[in-house]
Amino acid sequence: MLLAFSANGWSAWSMHSCEGADVYDAKGRTPSDWRILHALFAKFGCCDKGGYLSEGFSEAVARLLVDHWNKLDQFVLISEKDPDFKAFVLRHIDATNSMADLQRIMELSREQCPRKGLESCRQIFSSASAARLELEHTLNQRSKQP
Repeated sequence: MLLAFSANGWSAWSMHSCEGADVYDAKGRTPSDWRILHALFAKFGCCDKGGYLSEGFSEAVARLLVDHWNKLDQFVLISEKDPDFKAFVLRHIDATNSMADLQRIMELSREQCPRKGLESCRQIFSSASAARLELEHTLNQRSKQP
């Protein structure tokens, strides 16, 4: 059993159950630090197959990067021990995020990177840049539709 945060609060879940999987807490907030997101990844990462949950993970990653950049050292430490988590986070810096969030993530990763996180910042910047290009392409295609 693992502890995970669901819409109903902290709960014990069996290892591979996706029932009740949610990234948001009872007040609609995303995780406020990387340890919480890592616990959610450990529990619900296997459920990350698109849709609402995947978009929730993407929003959680964006909120942590944009609103809690000062906790990036925590992400670096966790991701050194769990490379699958790092890949998960980088994958969720995607075109479902807002243009403003992607731009801010690029700025932070370029201008405010902690020394221990230089490689992570480079990868975060690369993921945000690719997501921004994809989002721009999608928005341009939509604007051309009648």
